[in-house]
Amino acid sequence: MNAGELIFAGRKRCDSQSGPIIDFFSIRVFSRGARWMYEKSNAKGSVDAFDNSINFGFYGLLKYSVSLFFGLASAYWLSNIHPVLSPFSVFVFYFFEVHFLFLFPLLIDHSANPILTSVKLTYKMGLFKTIFIVMQIGVYMIAGVFDVKKPFYKWHIGCLAIIIWYENETRSRI
Repeated sequence: MNAGELIFAGRKRCDSQSGPIIDFFSIRVFSRGARWMYEKSNAKGSVDAFDNSINFGFYGLLKYSVSLFFGLASAYWLSNIHPVLSPFSVFVFYFFEVHFLFLFPLLIDHSANPILTSVKLTYKMGLFKTIFIVMQIGVYMIAGVFDVKKPFYKWHIGCLAIIIWYENETRSRI
């Protein structure tokens, strides 16, 4: 699937299912987000119940602290070479972020080694193809934040696009 197909499928699922919206300003954003992903995904058919014992906060902080660290470090390094190069740090951020792309769906599915499995799935799908698709979905999600009426609607659609990608193209490869 390409980014457009994933976003379309995410919008369709988002509009067809009601449910609580993720509270982005909560300290438990990753746990609440994982529960929301579970509710919106097909995991309910393969997993008996949402597992509250999984430390989604730890995994979320790990995913984004690694990605942000390397993204910001590369921005600093590239800007020291020439300020025009600093926007390329976005690619570095996404390079690291895609390695954790399917981390939360794998945790929800009780994968034995979710980090390693997420990395393997990324490479099976093609690292640069995955980065390209994720960057398009990321732009869509971030652009949606500027919609005053529904600032997180496109963010939710992007999250659902990743879930659908996992369900359709990767779950069978595990």
